[in-house]
Amino acid sequence: MAEMYGEIFSGIEADTEKLFVPMAGESHDEMVMIRDIPFFSVCEHHLLPFFGKAPHRLHSGGGKIVGISALAKALEVLAKRPQVQERLTAQFAT
Repeated sequence: MAEMYGEIFSGIEADTEKLFVPMAGESHDEMVMIRDIPFFSVCEHHLLPFFGKAPHRLHSGGGKIVGISALAKALEVLAKRPQVQERLTAQFAT
C-alpha cells in the first residue's frame, strides 16, 4: 500500500520546470493545439480519484519551443499530487 501511494503522489516533490528544455536550433512563432491528454489525480479533500482529458494550446514564447511530450509529462507530474480540479487546471495552464 505504501508503494502504491508513493507512485500515486510521486509528483509532490517533482519539479516541472526541469521538463521544459528548449530545443536547440529551433525557432518558431506558432500556436500548437494538443487535445485529449488523459490524466487521473486524487482529490485532496476526499482522497478519491478523478479522471479527465486535458486540451492545451501552446504558443511558443520568444520563438523557443519544447517537445510536445514535455506537456503531457508536466500534466502527469502535476496530477500526481493531491489536487482539486481547479488548481490542477491553473497549474497546467501556467
